[in-house]
Amino acid sequence: MSAICGVLSLDERSAPRHDLAVMMRALNKHGPDGNDSWHSGPIALGHQAMHITLESRHERLPLHHAPSGIALTCEARIDNRDELMRAL
Repeated sequence: MSAICGVLSLDERSAPRHDLAVMMRALNKHGPDGNDSWHSGPIALGHQAMHITLESRHERLPLHHAPSGIALTCEARIDNRDELMRAL
């Protein structure tokens, strides 16, 4: 199973990257398939990847969509993926 972590600086200073690095090291065993992080201002996200499905091999998380400013990382499973894809 993959692992995620994050830091939010409530006083709006830059998120302490050292804190994220400590968390990423603690979760290292969950990331045999790679890891990455994303930082912007008061927010930092980390992801330790363990691919358990064929689809997950193509994931690169955290994901940042520059036009919207949205960033996310998750460890999730969608059981009704085909149904959702048809609806979309």
